[in-house]
Amino acid sequence: MLALLKHQLIVHRIHLEETFINYEIDQDSTNIQFLVDYFAPQEEQDGEPGGPDLKISLQEVSLKEVDFRLIDHRRHQKNQGVDFSDLAIQKISGNFNQIQW
Repeated sequence: MLALLKHQLIVHRIHLEETFINYEIDQDSTNIQFLVDYFAPQEEQDGEPGGPDLKISLQEVSLKEVDFRLIDHRRHQKNQGVDFSDLAIQKISGNFNQIQW
């Protein structure tokens, strides 16, 4: 609770099990843009920054049999090789830590 008063959000662990994640990219946004906008610093009416930025710390992500789908509508689909604009990965499992961005 004290961290929120210091404008910090610390997530110790996220565990996803048998989950489907669908990520789509359009020309001007993504299907998770509402989350990005929510946590972005707000501007006050005069255009000045509205307050301190929220710092987010994610320490560990644990995945068990997670399916991931990525569709990038900005790119044309390929008929040969790996099409990174239309990707589907199934049954991802693993632990990821020391995540930085």
